[in-house]
Amino acid sequence: MSVVAKFRANSVKYFDGGPDVRGAEVILSPVAADAAHPENEIFGKATPSGEIRMCVMTMDAANEFMKGIGQEFTVTFQRARPKI
Repeated sequence: MSVVAKFRANSVKYFDGGPDVRGAEVILSPVAADAAHPENEIFGKATPSGEIRMCVMTMDAANEFMKGIGQEFTVTFQRARPKI
């Protein structure tokens, strides 16, 4: 089974920690319940608060989030396969 949530990209903070250590901290928060947007009404009630904060070391991915500031993303949580 998987769980889907809808988050909005809030911020991207780039950092440079020296040679070969460049990346960004990306922060997303759940969408707010909004009767004008039925999908957000459902997601916002199911996930009224929270935060996804991640360190992204792939600059293409970090830049994609930067272009998406203020935009919504769906996130799918799926149990990982057990290690063999």
